Amino acid sequence: MKTIAEILNRSNKRLAERISNTAFLFVALVAATSQIASAQAPRIPNPGSDGNFSDMQVDGDRVKILLGAGGVAPGKFRLMLDSESSWWKMLRVIGKSGMIYDIAQEDGRYFVGHGNWSSVQTRNASLEIDLKDLNEFVKIQFWKGKTLGVHTYIMSETFRAKDLEGWEVTFHWRDGLEDGYSDQYEDPSAPINESLTVDGKKVTIVSAPGGTANYATIKFNTDVSWWTGVKTLTRSGKTGTRFYEKAWLIEKVDGKYNPATRAIVLPIDSLPKEVKLEFWTAKALGVHTHMATKKVIRERFDGRVVTINWGSPPATAINETVKIEGKNATIISSNTGRPGFVTIKFQTGLAWWTAIKFFDRAGKGKLITKANGKYSPANSTLTVPISSLPGNTKFEFWTAKAFGVHTHMTSRSYSTERLDGRTITINWPK
Repeated sequence: MKTIAEILNRSNKRLAERISNTAFLFVALVAATSQIASAQAPRIPNPGSDGNFSDMQVDGDRVKILLGAGGVAPGKFRLMLDSESSWWKMLRVIGKSGMIYDIAQEDGRYFVGHGNWSSVQTRNASLEIDLKDLNEFVKIQFWKGKTLGVHTYIMSETFRAKDLEGWEVTFHWRDGLEDGYSDQYEDPSAPINESLTVDGKKVTIVSAPGGTANYATIKFNTDVSWWTGVKTLTRSGKTGTRFYEKAWLIEKVDGKYNPATRAIVLPIDSLPKEVKLEFWTAKALGVHTHMATKKVIRERFDGRVVTINWGSPPATAINETVKIEGKNATIISSNTGRPGFVTIKFQTGLAWWTAIKFFDRAGKGKLITKANGKYSPANSTLTVPISSLPGNTKFEFWTAKAFGVHTHMTSRSYSTERLDGRTITINWPK
């Protein structure tokens, strides 16, 4: 049987253990509370005349927070978001009673709402919030479109309500962390001359003058033999309060381009501030797969022809001399045609029946002739779609010989890709 002393000694040990555990929990709680308080310490404006906040990073992006006088009444502040990225971004403020204030942007369009009210607004979209509906320390949440465009909460930042009062508070949210705002970092007047590697092949994106002002002309060439395409999105219209996008695609399927011109012409004002050129190709089992994206600001497309070459550039121009009975006929190409078509022009000084002949994909012959001083067609020119021609186009030289018999003299064959978008002038002198 245990003595009273032993029982008291054991009780004292248990009490000491409980006190020790309680002390440990108290210290841990204080430490945790201190960490939380530190993590949620409010962001305070910089000292000085401008009083703006220091820059911050959100998921690898750069955010500048600027205060501006915008005629905001005392006791309120105006929240504004400035972002021209194609990716969805949102600021969210939660009030005392759980009221949610949202301002979001996607592809240059702004969506603003709180409670049961929402609207689509322009670049100057804003929300005026009464500070009496907020706590002393205001939490602003940052949301962003992530994988597959899923709207994802990223982080929160705490501000003192008194630092926001009476100000127009603009969050300039830019993709990336380059010097300057990333989607204004490029010189809008600079020609485009970019390159990247996609699926092991070099892709070049080069602009040239010759387009139409206020429009972007995008051309595509590729030597990839399976399905390949370049896609971009435009802001196409509005249904009610919702905008919708349209995907524009130039693709090559079974050796043919769609559209046949290999080109699209888009109004500049239909494009987002940051134009994304997406590169797609067929991979395993023919699945159309997004391989890479190149971003270029839209001003660099204005009035220019932007040519994208995926793989080897288009075949070289044609400049050939053909000997026919001691005379030098010439076949010369120029880049004055329409993409997706070839224009063939025939000129001859021979006085008797003379012709140039070629065949389409179906084996049907096409002729430009001259007889009795007149051409047929009258303008001595034929324009045909590239898609209607075989892989190699053969030009045959014909003329009238003894007894006026139409006689084939010689031929020249060229890869049809060398004809695309070009004018082929054939000159057969007398």
